[in-house]
Amino acid sequence: LISFTMLDIKSCAVNFNEIQNISPVVNVNVSKISSERKSVNHFSLKGVNESYFNIKTLKFNTGRAFNNRDMNRKVAVLGFEIAKKLFNNVNCVGRLVFIKNIGYKIIGVTQKDNMFNNSGYDVYIPYENALNINSKTQFNEIIVSLKNDVNTEDFQKTMKVYLSNNKGINPKDKTAFFF
Repeated sequence: LISFTMLDIKSCAVNFNEIQNISPVVNVNVSKISSERKSVNHFSLKGVNESYFNIKTLKFNTGRAFNNRDMNRKVAVLGFEIAKKLFNNVNCVGRLVFIKNIGYKIIGVTQKDNMFNNSGYDVYIPYENALNINSKTQFNEIIVSLKNDVNTEDFQKTMKVYLSNNKGINPKDKTAFFF
């Protein structure tokens, strides 16, 4: 499994003008998320930065996405299904959810997209908080969006060689990176 750091994110952003947005994705394995009265065990906790929501084109029922100032705060964005289960469709922006007994202020709730999108069961926190929960400084996933005029295939080839060289991986290894 290949690991990345924030230095890798910054390096990619600086070296690739084709990138419009870039975000780490820190997957966190925790057993539950709770409100004052309810808990949910079926959800996905992701640590991301403010660009993630633009990359995934997530829209909001209420509240907002992260901004740069939120990266050092205990804040959360809930998927619509999690908000519904924890707060019974009541506007929960400004309330708290608890992850490993730490309170996170809810700043947004995503919209229900379509039946093929499972983001309603996602909970998003700033990536630094996710790394702290995991007791790690590294993560295994980076997500990007490209500028409109970029040839995606060419970009993928160039990015693969760049990352392979930086991580000491054979650029011909087809299993090293997923695009």
